[in-house]
Amino acid sequence: MTIFTQVRRYWQLSGAIGGPTASARIASFLTALSIPARKKLLGRKARTIMIRIRPGSAPRAFLARDAADIAVLIEMFVDREYSLPLGASAPASIVDIGSHVGASVLSFKAAYPDAVIAAYEPDPENFALLQANTAGLEGVTCMNVAVAAQAGRIAFYAHDDSSISGSISRRSLSDKAVEIVAECFDDVVARRRPDLVKFDVEGAEYAVFGGSRSLAMVPRYIGELHLDLIAPRTDRDFYALFGGYDIVVEKISPARSIICLSRRV
Repeated sequence: MTIFTQVRRYWQLSGAIGGPTASARIASFLTALSIPARKKLLGRKARTIMIRIRPGSAPRAFLARDAADIAVLIEMFVDREYSLPLGASAPASIVDIGSHVGASVLSFKAAYPDAVIAAYEPDPENFALLQANTAGLEGVTCMNVAVAAQAGRIAFYAHDDSSISGSISRRSLSDKAVEIVAECFDDVVARRRPDLVKFDVEGAEYAVFGGSRSLAMVPRYIGELHLDLIAPRTDRDFYALFGGYDIVVEKISPARSIICLSRRV
């Protein structure tokens, strides 16, 4: 990303979350720009950026550590990557698998203020920010666990350089493994009865859903498919899990797509 592109994207973000006045937008823009620079100078310590999740809403504090955290805000509030198709019914219950630091939860609350959201994030550092960034939101429950094919204690692989790259699937030999608690996807569906499951699990897509007996109980899924990380599985292998669903694919890069799967009536 060029400097010009980054500045333009941060300015777009400030328009989406910064408030109705020019001064509020400029303050949001400057804070967003300063966070990556602050990381280089002072280390990866969270800094507060004030955001409004919908026009007219009160500003709320959002803790971000680096450019990756800001990038996720841009994906949610500028690109609106998890927007449902026009005409889709508003979900009353959402399971968010891979909630990171809460930007996706905030975007769902902005779109569906009455929804009950169960947010799952296995990375302990991300989870601490997820809790802080969603504090006070009615109907939001945060769990510091992974969602997987089976319950138990499993390995989670974290990246030092990127908070958005951790996964229950190992991506490189340099990944650091920590032991975490996992809940079975089928158990999550039985308990939460979601109308919508959002997933961003960094290459563990097939591992999470491949052995499930409950996929058809969920009316709609939306999430990111990482073709470069699910190998040797392919997109066709993944889509084959969801017989009886209409599939809409929006490519965001050569190897990655946002996919929406809607159960046929």
